[in-house]
Amino acid sequence: MGQTLKLFVLIALVLATMAHVVLAQETTSPLPAAPHPGEEAPEFQAEYQTGQAASGAGEESRIRSAIDVYFKLRYQCAVSVRAFDLGFLIESSLTPGVDLYNYEMGRIEYSVAAWEKSGFSLRGIDYHPEYESVVVHGSTAVATLCPRALVFSSRNYETGGEVHVVRLVLTQQGWKLIEDSYDDDFRRAYPPGTDFGKLIRNLPDDPVPPPGGGPGDDGNEPQPVGMDRTLKLILGVAAGVALAAAAYAWSRLRTRSARQG
Repeated sequence: MGQTLKLFVLIALVLATMAHVVLAQETTSPLPAAPHPGEEAPEFQAEYQTGQAASGAGEESRIRSAIDVYFKLRYQCAVSVRAFDLGFLIESSLTPGVDLYNYEMGRIEYSVAAWEKSGFSLRGIDYHPEYESVVVHGSTAVATLCPRALVFSSRNYETGGEVHVVRLVLTQQGWKLIEDSYDDDFRRAYPPGTDFGKLIRNLPDDPVPPPGGGPGDDGNEPQPVGMDRTLKLILGVAAGVALAAAAYAWSRLRTRSARQG
């Protein structure tokens, strides 16, 4: 009986240690690397500069111009299957702007890599946003809109129906984005903090194209990234049960040894 209890203690401790190691690896994984700068987009840069320098244009018009260039450039990445850089539209001197740039450029880089391998292509996009509001507070602004677009491909479809809340700041160059809050299929599967570089390195030869010909959804369902929450819960419970069992068995061993002594 003593040998059986000792074996039980050993197995329980091994199981608890394995669960602890797996959970620790998941929670202490390094932060994803910043994305590489994308390709320059001179035509879009010129459109942005023209919109910000337009004489007689009100602030709301300049704000809409900056936002429209931002979304049109994201859509153009899908049409051209090229990762164009969004940096000239984002204020990177502020932390939210850095976070916005890193996430959206990572999303674009991963999407382009998947599109290239899968042969995904679009013939074109007709961008027609629906603005709900644009509120200006001095040198800051908040716009709420749906960046709708008609996508021309093997089957034409509408995209960009999700609501975006875009925050901007006024700089010497004009209005620039610092935040874009929204919820679509892609963001639910690949939330901020996703290591897109790792995803790109692990892309299969024939991947399913990620959802969205740009900012919106096209119905494709990606695979979630990272450890599933249910699995984390199971491992946590298993570690707790194993440790409790080990403690109980060890207590029984000590009691038995005391009686025999």
